[in-house]
Amino acid sequence: MTLQKRAHMQHEAASPGRPLWKDRQWQLGLLLYLFSSTAPPTIALSMLPVFVAAPLAAVGLVANAVFARYILDSTFARTDAMGTFLVTMGSCCVALFGAIDEPPLSLGQLLRLYKRPAYVLFFSVYALLVAVLIVAEVGWRRRYARASEAAGSAMPPNVPLGSVGAPRGVGHVEAEPLLRTSPAG
Repeated sequence: MTLQKRAHMQHEAASPGRPLWKDRQWQLGLLLYLFSSTAPPTIALSMLPVFVAAPLAAVGLVANAVFARYILDSTFARTDAMGTFLVTMGSCCVALFGAIDEPPLSLGQLLRLYKRPAYVLFFSVYALLVAVLIVAEVGWRRRYARASEAAGSAMPPNVPLGSVGAPRGVGHVEAEPLLRTSPAG
């Protein structure tokens, strides 16, 4: 992700008309991200229990924080170091003390667990929430595109709406305040 961010920053400065996905550095960043998010977890899950392998995902966050300092020349403040330390310690604690000795479940037992009303309710609410968020995102993009067309400007290319790290004015929409206050007087 750090390489993709670096490619994005260089692309904005050098060639804004060229599609970002054609940049070799961005492609390398994507390949590294896809490989690191599929191969190591698959290998780890085949060799380790889930409660030990799951906290290993935090290693990616720590690596991004450290590499961003050197690749992107970003600042690494004391709070960043403290957060990185806490994430690392939390992962270690979960891996060390989260051991639960349970026998492996058969397919029939898993299917019975999936049919329990509590799980069906949880999964239904979760699926509904995901669907609502997808519909809201699509609606927001259409609304933003119509507003941009009405204002005479087009949506910036290669920048997803509300993208993290985008400079102000590029793919950035100011959020409206939750509470409106009237002027005192």
